[in-house]
Amino acid sequence: MRKNHNSGRQYASPWWWLMAIFLMFGSATVFADGSTKNASHAVTADVKKLFPADATYVGEERCVACHTKESSQFVHTTHSKAFKLNPKSDLERKGCEACHGPGSRHANENR
Repeated sequence: MRKNHNSGRQYASPWWWLMAIFLMFGSATVFADGSTKNASHAVTADVKKLFPADATYVGEERCVACHTKESSQFVHTTHSKAFKLNPKSDLERKGCEACHGPGSRHANENR
């Protein structure tokens, strides 16, 4: 919120209005065929295409076992809290692997 120096009242900057509009309408994605689907389902499918079929999710605990510094910095972010407190999909419930993908191959190669 910024303060209007002429009247002393506070008003929201255009940035906040744009963010509010995005958050209200950003949960649905309109596809070329006109259908709408939950964006998190589309993301889940896209993430699966990026990683080898034999890669599996190992869980955040396994990631944190080696990446303690990264975890201690990330756990305090809004991004982390959103995934932990209000996950929108099964993918978001996977913690680190929601963004970084299934960690089994990485974990096994770096023991």
